[in-house]
Amino acid sequence: MSFQVNKPVVLAQAGVALRTVTINAAPSGPGAALVTNTAAPLTLNDAASIATAATGNLIWSAPLSALTGMVGQTVQLQTPTSNGLTISAVPPGVGITVDLG
Repeated sequence: MSFQVNKPVVLAQAGVALRTVTINAAPSGPGAALVTNTAAPLTLNDAASIATAATGNLIWSAPLSALTGMVGQTVQLQTPTSNGLTISAVPPGVGITVDLG
């Protein structure tokens, strides 16, 4: 199952198998520097809601500055979650595909 994501969202409220995250879009060029310092990093949590997403259930996180160089690349996470899957933060202009198994 694949999900296109460009904003914080709950993808599962129970355990799932997180396979990959593909970076589809990220701002680059001179204008990207304007949002880099203020944007939260792309953040995935083993959580059933955005409210319960925290550092204690962090799966993966990447700042906007790293994402701009990763467009078109796939991150192999291959991890099960026990509580759910929440994309708790997405920097402006970033689009990803999350694949669950």
